[in-house]
Amino acid sequence: MASSTQAMNQALEANQDKLMKRTQDRPIASGRFSVLQGASASVLFGATSLGIFSQFGITTCLTASAIWAGYIGVYVPLKKITRLSTHVGAIVGAAPAYLGWVAATGTFVGLDPLLLSLHIYSWQFPHVYSIAWMYKSDYERAGFKMITDIDNNGKKSYNSAVLGNLGQLVSASAMVVNGNLNPLFFVIGTGYCINSVVDSLSQFKSVSVI
Repeated sequence: MASSTQAMNQALEANQDKLMKRTQDRPIASGRFSVLQGASASVLFGATSLGIFSQFGITTCLTASAIWAGYIGVYVPLKKITRLSTHVGAIVGAAPAYLGWVAATGTFVGLDPLLLSLHIYSWQFPHVYSIAWMYKSDYERAGFKMITDIDNNGKKSYNSAVLGNLGQLVSASAMVVNGNLNPLFFVIGTGYCINSVVDSLSQFKSVSVI
């Protein structure tokens, strides 16, 4: 289903992808695939995914379809309208944590998928904002609304990335307490988060931490 989502995303944003150095070599943007071929691939991947998910019940299929629709129908259009699209996209990006849970249990209820989705949600901010800062001019040229539009020195982007790292630590701590995460992995993950903060600081070279 993720392949279906990305294929449709590239079909819808082919004109914007052509304007960005980061994305101009994508299959459709570079002309190796047509928009129709990309959309057709999306339909094929999506239908195949739903066929596989059907063995786990209709709720699983509906969950996967809702995630697809949230990404393509909500997040993608919002990227040209509001900077809050990043937050919406992070929600959609974290939602697949529930897909496996629903397939296994048939219900959305449970602390386990909530904590995992919160961890994935938090991870996306240092990931996205670092990329957005690196390709600031790319996003502006393509007309996407990003926090970097109103962030001349990188301070807002850096602080948002650090908050995401802190969110990862909080959610990971909760998973250790809940028994979902081995404490050893938490220690390793903490080191990763600290390293990510340092990397972010070097990325946003002119940034004040506070």
